[in-house]
Formats: sequence, C-alpha cells, structure tokens
Amino acid sequence: MSFRKLNILHISDYDDNVVINMAVKRLEAEDISIEFGTAKSILEQDADIYIVGIDKIDNQIYEDLKKKSERLSVKYIFYTKSEDIRVATTFSRQNLTNLFLIPFELQKFKSYLEESVKGFEKPTVTKDISEAHIRSAIIGSSSIMMEKILIAEKIAASPSVNILITGETGTGKGLIAKLIHETGPNAQDPFLDINCSAIPINLLESELFGYEKGAFTDARTQKLGLFELAGNGTIFLDEIGDLDFEVQAKLLRAIDNRIIRRLGGIEDIPVKARIIAATNRNLLKLVKENKFREDLYHRLSVITIEVPPLSERGEDALEIAEYYIKSTAAALDKKCPQLTDEVKEFIKLYPWPGNIRELKNAVERSLLLLEGNIIQKKDFFVDYTKKIKELELTKSRTKNISLEIDPESAELQAVIKEYCKTILEKFDNNKSKTASFLKISRPRLDRILNDTEK
Repeated sequence: MSFRKLNILHISDYDDNVVINMAVKRLEAEDISIEFGTAKSILEQDADIYIVGIDKIDNQIYEDLKKKSERLSVKYIFYTKSEDIRVATTFSRQNLTNLFLIPFELQKFKSYLEESVKGFEKPTVTKDISEAHIRSAIIGSSSIMMEKILIAEKIAASPSVNILITGETGTGKGLIAKLIHETGPNAQDPFLDINCSAIPINLLESELFGYEKGAFTDARTQKLGLFELAGNGTIFLDEIGDLDFEVQAKLLRAIDNRIIRRLGGIEDIPVKARIIAATNRNLLKLVKENKFREDLYHRLSVITIEVPPLSERGEDALEIAEYYIKSTAAALDKKCPQLTDEVKEFIKLYPWPGNIRELKNAVERSLLLLEGNIIQKKDFFVDYTKKIKELELTKSRTKNISLEIDPESAELQAVIKEYCKTILEKFDNNKSKTASFLKISRPRLDRILNDTEK
C-alpha cells in the first residue's frame, strides 16, 4: 500500500520519553516524517498523527488538541504513566479509547501505532484490528488456553451476562476480562479494573457507588461511583473473594436489580455496565464458611471461565519467556539475548507456582543483570540451584504412591480424592505444588478435596 508523506508529531509533559521515542523511531522511513515537539507544537505545527504523553485530567495539551480537532481531521494516540484510574476513566468518557498505560501496555502501544501508520488512508480503526491487539496480548498457543479464549470471545457478544473468571494469581485473568470487553459490542466504552482487596473497606463502597454531598463528614461535594463512570462499558471486580460481606449485599442489589444508590442518596441509578468478577480463591468454600454470599456467587457465575496455571499450558512457558525477553530488551535498548538449551528445558519443566508473573520477573531480572548476549542458568535465577533441586524433589517424591482404599466399595471420586490427599502430604500440604504436579488448577484441587467437584 502506498502512502503520501505521513507526519507524526510526539508531544509529552514527561521528561523521560526514551521508551516511546524508540517505539516511534522504529517507523522512520522515506515517506514518514517524525518530529518530537513541546506543548506549543500543537498550535504551531500540523500533523497527521499526534502521539501525546499526558499525566493529568486538566492537561492543557488535551484542551489544545480539542481545539485543533475542530478544524483538522487528525489521529491522536495518548499514553500516560499515571496509574490513577480516574485519568483513564475521564479520557474514556471523552471517547479517547486509544489511551495506553506505559510501560505496562508498551507492546499494545507499538501495535496500535503500527496499525495506524499502515491504515493511514483509512484512519478509522476497525473492530477487527482492536480485537487483534488484545488477542495478541495473550501469549501462547496451547489447546487449553485456546479453548478459554474461544469461550471468552463467544460470550463477549452478550454484555448482560455476568462472568466469573477463576484461576491462580498471575495466570492472566485480567487479560481474559479485557478480551471479553474489547471484543464485545461496547468496546468503545470504559473498562474499569477494580481490585477489591487493594481498596480499604471503608472506602470501597463509596468508590463503587459514589456518594451525595453531606453523606458523611468529608463529603463536601457529590462523587460519582465507578458503576456510573463505567457507563455501558465493563466493571471488572478483581479479587472478588476479598469483598467485605456488607458490601456484597449492596453489590447483589446492583446486579439483581441493575440499579445502585449513592451513599446518602435516595435516587435509584440504572446500572448499564457489564460485570466481570475474578478470584484466585475457592468461592464455594467461602460460601460454606459463611464468608461469601451464596446468592451473590450464583449471580456472578452465570458463566465461569477457569484460567489454567502455567504448569498446565505445555510449552507456552517458553513462548511467553521469549516474548518477554524481546519486549524487555527493546525497552532497555539492549540487543535481544539468547537462551541456552539448558535454560529452555528448565523453563518448560519448572512448575512456576507464581505463574506468568513469576516468569516475567525472572526474565526482567536476568536482562537487567546480564553481561553478554546469552542467558545462562546462573542469570535466570539467584537461587537457580535450589529450584533445580526442587524440580528433582518433585519427581522423586512421587515415584511410589500407595493408597489405602477398598477397591470393592470405593467410588471413583473417592479414589481421586484419596490420591490428591496423598500427593498433598508428600508436598508438605503445599497446594500450589500439588496442583502443579497433578496438572490441574488450584481451584479444582480445592473442589476435589472439599467434595464439590461435579
């Protein structure tokens, strides 16, 4: 496809723009002009694509861009280093869905920028391109993961259906939630990610539902809750198992009746957002212990997606490691190093109890400390020798297993439970290592041990 001269202008409030500048300069070619300017450049220079670094809601750069958009047809790509959820929410409500959190969404930023350049003569980004971005963020090609992705994409078309995503910490539950949102009909609306365990209990209710002026001592103005701010988008309730029991009752009302009421308010406000919840805990067990409402559990789990741990995903671990090696090397402006065969074998065999998060941290550490261009076993882990011994111990501990059961009367489920209990004992009651050895998820192991496996 041929382009006329394409002008890209990068403007930012930030002092450190090395990572973004590198991503932009990769596109430099004869038919692409790239300039790096200041806030004044917006009013003084015209460009086809503006790449804008923005760190606060009342940013003058954004105001100047709005003025320019009234007289020119241009494309904006925003990025921010702010982790304040209100920044992303405010821009989303302005239809600025092409906003990326750096460095966490650097790869998505690069992909979006490349697609914008390729489709310059067709400036409207199609739904298919957007889907490709989030789909590419889920790395790996194992059949078990492909099955989960297909389920997510299938149910994305029904925004009124509540979804529960389960799985161990670090398995990518948030990515599955984003995939559902971005492949659904309301992808242009906000996606609000709320960690229920990270917000203090006394603030969580006001964050979710908002409050009226005078509702309590410090309520000097009205505050909109995240359910309102989400509009027709998606509310992602991460770590739902840690939600306070009293707040659970109000969440149930919001889901059941599709309405909320601000603290101190009397007006019922309709809830339009899709609701996706996620947890690494066994909610059924919490229900039995009266720590989680059974009615809320059933409302949330109309559709349940269990994300498999890395140990169940075959050679995905190596594919993920190689992906993070390339992206981390690019971010650090280093030549992409190679893995030795010994390290590759270790990556495939090690159970990764911390899942993708642990693997990513190991990769980043190795590149930060690496001398040379080959990652060896001593680079990959500080305690590599210890982890090799753990791996060998995993194999040796489970060579001979004996079960005390009556073969004439025992049901299959009882035999499975007894076997799981025996393996658990051999791993000193470490459920993560037990589940990894059995090649099942931690939640499924809990269900087997608690006799709730169907």
